[in-house]
Parts: sequence; C-alpha cells; structure tokens
Amino acid sequence: MSRFLRTRDDIDYTGIDIVPSLVDHHRKEYGHFGWKFIQRDVVQNGLNDTYDIIVCRMMLQHLYYSDVMRVLVAFSNSGSGYLLTTTFSYQTTNRDLPSTESFRFRQLNLEIKPVSLSTPLCIQRDGPPDRHYTYVGLWRLPLKRVNQCGKPKPFQLEDTGVKFYSCAPWTSF
Repeated sequence: MSRFLRTRDDIDYTGIDIVPSLVDHHRKEYGHFGWKFIQRDVVQNGLNDTYDIIVCRMMLQHLYYSDVMRVLVAFSNSGSGYLLTTTFSYQTTNRDLPSTESFRFRQLNLEIKPVSLSTPLCIQRDGPPDRHYTYVGLWRLPLKRVNQCGKPKPFQLEDTGVKFYSCAPWTSF
C-alpha cells in the first residue's frame, strides 16, 4: 500500500489497527507523508468516519463469525462507498475458529455461509503471481447478502485455473 500511496498526492489515507505498537510504528515510518494512523477496535467500536473505500486486508479471517458480522455491519453502516477485503473464494466451506488457539486463523470465503455476501464487483489476486490462494474482493457498500444459499456453485477464473465458490451467480464479461 505504501508504494502506491507514495505515488499519489490526491489521497487522504487513514490506517486503523487494534495493535498500539503497530500504529506507533506506522506513525513514525509514514507520518511525514501526511497519512493518519488510528488505534481502534473496529469490532467493538465500529468506524467513526466515512471513507471512499475501506481496505480491510487480512483481518476478517482472524475473527469469530459473530465479530466478522459486527465488522461488516459497521462497514455497511459507515456511509463509506466500497469495501476491498481479503476473501478465500476457492474455499467450499467455512469453519469457525477454535477458542483454544492462541493465533486464530482460517481461510474465510465471504460468499458462502455463514457470511453469504453477494458476488464482488471484481476479485484480484493479492500477493506474488505464483500464489493462487490469497485474493481481495471489491464490494459496494452497504453490503448485500444472499438469502438462500444451498451448495455453493463453482466458477473458474480463466487466467488461473482456480475454481471459486459462491452462493450468488457469477457472470463473465
């Protein structure tokens, strides 16, 4: 993100994280660019500003489902325009996090139960070209959910050969 932001002078950037030491590090490292960094628990406190786009990378897969839903509702109610967030769309099922793990993580497909978001406007690989498992999807806010989700339907991306699974119909352009 910092490489992209350094090339632009027309973006008002605010970074939000729950970890105080990470916020302090980013303030010291990038504060001179005019970027703001805020320590905030988005699960408990939501957002207090409106943004053109919320970039939420590598966060939701560390949260319990109830917290994922709280965050997504907060994003939807923020008045912001779009959400760009990590999704593991090739997963056919989502599992909840065990309460005993100290480092909580699971690959969360936002398009299937229990989240069941509508199809993203677009999806893009996030990471090195040889890794076909980390993606970000772009959704318009407020978010919409698919009401009836039986067995997720596969959709194959031509450039990767990776099958994605969604409750909503994918369309090719």
